Amino acid sequence: MREWRTMVRERGDCEKYRERLLKQLLSKEQAEWREVCKKDNQRMYVVRSKITDLEAQIATLNGKVEEVEAEKERVEVASKDKDLAAKDAEIAELKRRLFDAHDKNEFLEIDLEAERVKVATAEEAKQKADEARDISTSALNIAQNNYAEA
Repeated sequence: MREWRTMVRERGDCEKYRERLLKQLLSKEQAEWREVCKKDNQRMYVVRSKITDLEAQIATLNGKVEEVEAEKERVEVASKDKDLAAKDAEIAELKRRLFDAHDKNEFLEIDLEAERVKVATAEEAKQKADEARDISTSALNIAQNNYAEA
């Protein structure tokens, strides 16, 4: 009877230790996961803000191109050949800048997609860690049951 009480007390101590250990491990994993998510969100926010800025620049450049083309039409009516060459050069420059802005926008969207893939990979790693923790918890429970039966 005395050994039975000792075994029950030891099992209770073991379960308390197991619960404390799981709480420490879970809080550490959650803190690490939050930190990873925070960094990913910051990177995505920076990329998204750059994309938004480039889209605003594209809209501005489109407006300037339209203004220059309208001015070009007025100049053609007035037959000012000198101004036409300058306006053509300005239009060409604005179009070049517009294409550059489009290219930058595409590169940033590719970077954003890469960040999304990283986030998906991190989520997969978290799921695998959760599965490993569940397996180790299961193994611990089996070992405790075997100990209790012994």
